[in-house]
Amino acid sequence: MINLLVIAIFAADMLINRRYPDMLPVYVIVAVVACMFFTVSVMVYIYPMLSHFENTIGMTVKNSAMLAIINLPQTILR
Repeated sequence: MINLLVIAIFAADMLINRRYPDMLPVYVIVAVVACMFFTVSVMVYIYPMLSHFENTIGMTVKNSAMLAIINLPQTILR
């Protein structure tokens, strides 16, 4: 449910950016897209980590973020 909320917020942000293109500078849009990519990359690794290891949610997110960064080429291909 939290993942759907995060994706909905990013989708709404992109729709607002498309409707009002001059509202935000380009570097803000690039930063939002980078955050979207990082969030989706972490989501790819969260579920396998949850099913295999017993960690707190914070540690699971931290480990998933580290895996997403370390395995960046494989993360992009997924």
